[in-house]
Amino acid sequence: MNYEFEKRGLPRLDEMSLDCHRALEAQGNVIREVLYEQPVVEINGDTSDGYHTFNELYHHRAVLFSVIVKAFPDKAWKSKMHHDGTMYDGMFIVGIETPLGQATYHYDIEPYWNMFECPELERAPEWDGHTPQEAIDRIGKLTPLRVTHCKDCVYYECGEHFPDMQFCCRLCADDGTPAHYNFAPNAFCSYGETPEEKQQREAAEQDAWDSMQAMCNPEDGSL
Repeated sequence: MNYEFEKRGLPRLDEMSLDCHRALEAQGNVIREVLYEQPVVEINGDTSDGYHTFNELYHHRAVLFSVIVKAFPDKAWKSKMHHDGTMYDGMFIVGIETPLGQATYHYDIEPYWNMFECPELERAPEWDGHTPQEAIDRIGKLTPLRVTHCKDCVYYECGEHFPDMQFCCRLCADDGTPAHYNFAPNAFCSYGETPEEKQQREAAEQDAWDSMQAMCNPEDGSL
């Protein structure tokens, strides 16, 4: 093979291979030197993509999910322990049950625990294996609910002797007493009704009852 290369005036094959190896080795050394000269960048909560830091995005996710939880109080829960009694230091888990299964997130207890207005469980339900992508897909399948702001709700009452004590007479504790909350000005849920909504619901229920009575007791005596 070397003879054929020499006959055509070309360098020997073994010499070309050695030159290529030396060139690639020199190129690799330059690349390594350039990389080693680059400053080490620490990635933390203040790291930004040019628009938002990780801390900002984490906070936004917490606030947005708390609104979803507030809109579905009968489907949501929070706990300071996983189903097996473990938990990450200083954190809790909050979840919501969707038609396709769980969607859960972990947050720092401070300042997010009180932001999530939902039942507290001693231990969270067992994780069903959902991935982050499945969690957000499941949340997207939740059916939007009609919600009523507490200040507009017929079931909202202030304490008789302590006006700052605010009560919901629709949601009750296990013993049947009205649930007690310190409502925020913009608090809401899907159980409430405005006076107009209650009137419309009762009228619709009465119409349905009258129709059923008419079917059971027709004037001509037929069934």
